Amino acid sequence: MSRVGIFGGTFDPIHFGHLGLAVEAKKALVLNKIFLIPSYNPPHKVGRTITPIEIRINMAQLAVGSHEGVEVSEIELERGGLSYTIDTVISFIDSFPNDEFFLLVGLDSFLDMSKWRFFGRIFELCNIVVGMRPKIGLPDTDNCFKDWFGNENPYSRINSDLFMEEFIRKDNGKRVIFFQQEPCPAASSEIRSMIAEGKDVKNLLPGKVENYIIGHRLYQAPPPA
Repeated sequence: MSRVGIFGGTFDPIHFGHLGLAVEAKKALVLNKIFLIPSYNPPHKVGRTITPIEIRINMAQLAVGSHEGVEVSEIELERGGLSYTIDTVISFIDSFPNDEFFLLVGLDSFLDMSKWRFFGRIFELCNIVVGMRPKIGLPDTDNCFKDWFGNENPYSRINSDLFMEEFIRKDNGKRVIFFQQEPCPAASSEIRSMIAEGKDVKNLLPGKVENYIIGHRLYQAPPPA
């Protein structure tokens, strides 16, 4: 049985924060592999302008080239349509039924998970791993679980020397894990704005990704009217 991480996002563009979270999670959770999955059409960003997925996949592949055990998956491009996490999780489980899966999310995404399509099923099928940024306190998880699951809350807190906080399901042993990640230098939206303003971003994303952005004139400010 392999331990496999799943880390989805728009990655528009992918940067050191994304890579750092993936690499740190792989080490902390002793994962055999972690997949970065660029979203094809994220439902929470319908109506917003997103760089075409083929370009975002190219950037992600350039970024992970030197990181062993970190790969880019094109599963959401191949499936098309709206990109629901539950569909991606089920596809991985169907393809690798003997593996154990760990869904990696940030704190903001975790707190929004009750709005996700069939979110309860996601919790049943895989472990949830929450990367916590420095100086950000843990959420009131007890209240989160009570709001989400009511009196049928399947999770119990367990003592953990490795993570900030850890819970285990009573029915199938799946876990919710909070772990401390290194500081994230900037968000993708900030990097796009910096590029549009002509600012230096070389310390925020891999050199190959920066060169790709420059070569394809991505995120450039529109010409003056």
